[in-house]
Amino acid sequence: MTTASQNIMKSRLDIDLTPAQVLQYGKAVKVIAAADGLSEKEQRAIEARLNMLGVPEDDRKEILGFDVRGANLKDMLKDFPARWAKAVLYSALAIAGMDGLTESERASVMTAAELLGVDANVVRALEQLTELERSVDRMRIALLA
Repeated sequence: MTTASQNIMKSRLDIDLTPAQVLQYGKAVKVIAAADGLSEKEQRAIEARLNMLGVPEDDRKEILGFDVRGANLKDMLKDFPARWAKAVLYSALAIAGMDGLTESERASVMTAAELLGVDANVVRALEQLTELERSVDRMRIALLA
């Protein structure tokens, strides 16, 4: 990743990632969010988030093309640095919630949180944050229409 991309990741999520870590992060977010399959809205949200974070095109293609079926979340998260834990859950909640957070998606996030050692109260706060952000987006769209 370029320095500009790393700066975006740092400013948006407060994490520094190497190119290999970006792939690990992106694939884990996709697996967590895809608990009930990926809707078109969720797929577009993944793509938009990767673009927003400045992920290089080759890495975006690899993450977007990654088949989540059969992926083992426990194995994917076993070497995750603790400093990524909340950011990966936040990203997964933001994506999964694009078409309404389902119980299977919520359960997937909670499973990931347990594997990452993140308290359930923190997960609920992250979920509320993503809901608030979607509300603000809807308000901005309505006001500017």
